[in-house]
Amino acid sequence: YLLAHGQYLIFGTEIWDNVAGSLIMAQTIGGTNALVLASKVLEQSLKNHQKRLLIDTGWPNHPKIFSQFEIINYEHENPKTRTYNHDIYIAKLKKHGIGCPVLLQTGGFNDDGTERSRNHWSEILEIVVSRKLIPIFDFAYNGLVNGWEKDAFPVHLFIKKGVIIFACASNSKNVAYNARLGSLYIVNVDNKYINNIQDSLSNKIIRPQYSNPPAFAAQVFAKILTDDTLRKQYQDEVTDIRINLLDKNRQILADVLGSKYHWIKEKRGMFLKLIPSGFSDEQVSFLKEKHAIHGPKSSRLNMGGFDPKKMRQIAKIYKDTLSL
Repeated sequence: YLLAHGQYLIFGTEIWDNVAGSLIMAQTIGGTNALVLASKVLEQSLKNHQKRLLIDTGWPNHPKIFSQFEIINYEHENPKTRTYNHDIYIAKLKKHGIGCPVLLQTGGFNDDGTERSRNHWSEILEIVVSRKLIPIFDFAYNGLVNGWEKDAFPVHLFIKKGVIIFACASNSKNVAYNARLGSLYIVNVDNKYINNIQDSLSNKIIRPQYSNPPAFAAQVFAKILTDDTLRKQYQDEVTDIRINLLDKNRQILADVLGSKYHWIKEKRGMFLKLIPSGFSDEQVSFLKEKHAIHGPKSSRLNMGGFDPKKMRQIAKIYKDTLSL
């Protein structure tokens, strides 16, 4: 699984062949566990003054996973324009401590679908290199944001530059939630450190936690990925989900809500938030009591959770909710 996943979905064959000698990897229990393992490796490896983590905000679990680090946040979305606050992030990044880690969502931010452009990533890379920062990529939605090649772009960009990265990949969204399948790849590691870090990861971190990961889902997915026909079928099916479920639902929602919500069309991936500050109690009650729609107060919507055939009807309910 680790070899097939890395070669065919995360890095591509060319990059995979080039990084094989500088690679540390582990099968993980979902993407969450990949992040946990990354946090443990860094906790053991960094000096105290380097344990400051600049994070892409959105997922409440990130600060909990990296609780042993000083967490530095920024407001990643402009609440008025609903676009990515790149200038604010760059200002934070330029002041971030030399040699400290940064947590980056590769695309389709959890929890509001924020997206960076290729130019944004190139500018981030320059600062990461100049300040010797350590990128941790939360790669949770491969294939479901902009497509397979585009979703992997930031990971490929940083690897080709020779930057040491932690790629924390989840298969919970693009394979199965309860299969708990994921992987951690640490890339561009100096060869003289690889054996020690791999041994520490396997025997001192993973072994006391869960000994070894479940095999069944990994074996099934490896079979799919190593068969050209099955791999193409799988990737085509994920692409179909992206286009005909996620993108279609987002388009319908934007059309029904009207011009004030045109920004919805620019969001990507599975999630978006209708209101930056979240629903009011009245709005939550209206959805629940009048329409039996249960959701978080944050107003986060999962575009994969709606039947496109019913999306227009659902969008009208949200339009009524927003008018309260």
